Amino acid sequence: MLSEEEKEELKAELVQLEDEITTLRQVLSAKERYLVEIKQKLGMNLMNELKQNFSRSWHDMQTTTA
Repeated sequence: MLSEEEKEELKAELVQLEDEITTLRQVLSAKERYLVEIKQKLGMNLMNELKQNFSRSWHDMQTTTA
């Protein structure tokens, strides 16, 4: 059983963690938008990325000793 004081401390910690998570989500979202902007400026698009990912995965698959 938790005392009332412990419950209040946990509730305060919960609120703080939720606020931190919200802030982190906002920062991540801003960074993702900036990433898209940079990729657009560099002329990178989804098709190029898929090709690169496929090539990288294929290379990794061929060189892996499973």
